[in-house]
Amino acid sequence: MPGRRHSILRYSSVTLLFILVISSFLTIPTRGDATSIRADAIVLINTTSTAYVDFTRYIQPYLDHLGVPYTLLDISVNSIPANLGDHALLIIAHKQLDISGQYLDGDEQAIITTAVNQGTGLVNFDNNLADNNLQPRYQFIQNIYNFT
Repeated sequence: MPGRRHSILRYSSVTLLFILVISSFLTIPTRGDATSIRADAIVLINTTSTAYVDFTRYIQPYLDHLGVPYTLLDISVNSIPANLGDHALLIIAHKQLDISGQYLDGDEQAIITTAVNQGTGLVNFDNNLADNNLQPRYQFIQNIYNFT
């Protein structure tokens, strides 16, 4: 059954990824400026995205089962907070987070870039990073990863 094997491999891969990510944050260091880092993750979702269901099916069950403390931030309702870098981990929880560019403006993307550059971990499950002309959808991804 090729379909069943693919499903088992996908399940195993996601499980391994979460175990590795979570284990890397068991000891939360503080930044050099004596600001403490929150031990919880902040999870970016967009409930207006057609791919939002991927979060509820594939990511949220792992977060809940493993007991990962997290806060949901629906970008279709709330802005990215300026203190995003206070979180130990940022999870972009599904593909097509904001393919229209309607919710993540330049300032919010700069907040994400700054947080990651200052030590906040990033796990990105959004694999839809470029349009049909191979133009990047998100400046923060370009800033962090410098894809070509």
